[in-house]
Amino acid sequence: MLFRSRVCKAHTTCTTAEWESKAPGLHHNRVCSALTACAAGTRELVPPTQTSDRTCTACVLGRFQASPGAGNCVDCPSGQYQDQTSASVCKTCNHHCGAGMFHLGCGLSKRGSCTLCHSGTFKTAAGTHGCSDCATGQFASSKGFNACKACGKHTFQNQIGKNSCKSCDYHCAAGSQHTGCAGGSAGTCVPCSLGTAKGTSGTHPCTACAAGKYHSTSGGSTCKACPSGSYHEQASQTACKACDYTCPAGQFHAGCGGARPGSCKLCAEGQFKSAVGTSTCQICSSGQFQASAGGTTCKLCGAHTFQDKTSQSTCKSCDYNCPGGQYHTTCGGSAAGTCESCAIGQFRATPTAALASGSNPSCDACAPGTFAATAGQEIGRAHV
Repeated sequence: MLFRSRVCKAHTTCTTAEWESKAPGLHHNRVCSALTACAAGTRELVPPTQTSDRTCTACVLGRFQASPGAGNCVDCPSGQYQDQTSASVCKTCNHHCGAGMFHLGCGLSKRGSCTLCHSGTFKTAAGTHGCSDCATGQFASSKGFNACKACGKHTFQNQIGKNSCKSCDYHCAAGSQHTGCAGGSAGTCVPCSLGTAKGTSGTHPCTACAAGKYHSTSGGSTCKACPSGSYHEQASQTACKACDYTCPAGQFHAGCGGARPGSCKLCAEGQFKSAVGTSTCQICSSGQFQASAGGTTCKLCGAHTFQDKTSQSTCKSCDYNCPGGQYHTTCGGSAAGTCESCAIGQFRATPTAALASGSNPSCDACAPGTFAATAGQEIGRAHV
């Protein structure tokens, strides 16, 4: 019987790209198998060993792996998402939304959705752009605005992206008022303008100085009355006008002051003004008169008349009535005359009232053979 010698071979050695899928034995060689390469969209879950293959698993939602055999899955970049597993690429976010809406929540595993613009923002037209802040002076009170609204009367908004407007605060100190509150401005307190004033603090505005008053500087709290010799007939003035007292002859100026310029008036009866000017009327002296208003001169009392007072419109008639034995002194001008006793050696038998009107004879001398031993005799007596 013939015997053959045993032939022994070396076991095969697996390469780094292989794993031992069957261990070697006395009667068989080692079996090596190629390591599994993770496909695109997957990642290595369990690494290979000498005696076990690599285990791969799918990329989860929101992650991807573009290259086969690469390492871990990676997150979808900004602007992309993936809502399926085993993805080798991510999907691009679609940000297109209608007016008043913007796209929100797209990223990783979520595609996002269109949602209403927040209050204080707006979007005028459909597109991929986002919502914009309302400008100053505007507001959007709720979600989904396609245009902001302007702040209304007595309100303002000096910040962007707001859902309401602020109420104007018109309170200012005395001598100032609020202006400019509207749109995007809160306004400010400014001094009262020339010709106006404000006496107390508050929300009320400055008021115009009334006719007859003025204020020459800004920030006034009280209007001033026009001083003596001045006036102004209009409101809101910074100065008063000087009174013009010039009037024609026979007239004088009266009533200028406050809100009135006054006017020329006729000199009263018993007064006169001889020339154009600013002077007042003068009174007629005693012995003179002026019967009409607006006189330019006074007239002298005529014959048998007199005036013993000033500023008169008529003269008085002379009264020559005297008792017997008396005569009347001269009447005229400013003198009425008086009854005086006849001198010694003279007489007057007839009372003056019995004489003809307008006469004023003197006492008569005693006739020859008669005498008047005392003054004031009505008749002369015969000598004894």
